[in-house]
Amino acid sequence: MKKIKLYSSVSLDGYIARKDGRLDWLESINNPNQIDHDYESFYSGIDTLIMGRKTYDIILSYGIEWPYKGKASYIVSRSSNFFISTENTFLLNGDILSKIRELKVMEGKDIWLVGGGKINSLLLNNDLIDEMIISIVPVIIGDGLPMFPDNPKETNFEMIDAKTFETGIVNLTFHRTMALSVQY
Repeated sequence: MKKIKLYSSVSLDGYIARKDGRLDWLESINNPNQIDHDYESFYSGIDTLIMGRKTYDIILSYGIEWPYKGKASYIVSRSSNFFISTENTFLLNGDILSKIRELKVMEGKDIWLVGGGKINSLLLNNDLIDEMIISIVPVIIGDGLPMFPDNPKETNFEMIDAKTFETGIVNLTFHRTMALSVQY
């Protein structure tokens, strides 16, 4: 079965983006050696992406070529009329959770949960995030969009790796642990 992996950057004060979705604060990190922070290694292990409509819109607003060619991308939207303009990209609406569970049992590589926060919380609250790779970026932005808004449920994860980079970024990798039921 495929794993759903949340791979995201977060500021020191816990935000994945500014209130308007901008990620300009990521560019403030000095990276003269163009370190990819293990992105290519992660990216080669996935064949499917899931993201919210706002995240999709923000990526398109950069005016760049679609960066996920060759991967199946699924855009979560409440609207069944949402226009998709990129190749190999599909709309996910209606019974989103059932459709995501179907993606997990398909043959292939793992699934990247790109975000944003609301889809992160939805999948977390339904036990669909198997792994998290969180890149902690050494910057405080003061206000923004949290990684898990809207009252995420308490969920246990086990840290399985921590890697530091000369840029000051730290990647933390966590696996979801299964809660043990206690009988009295």
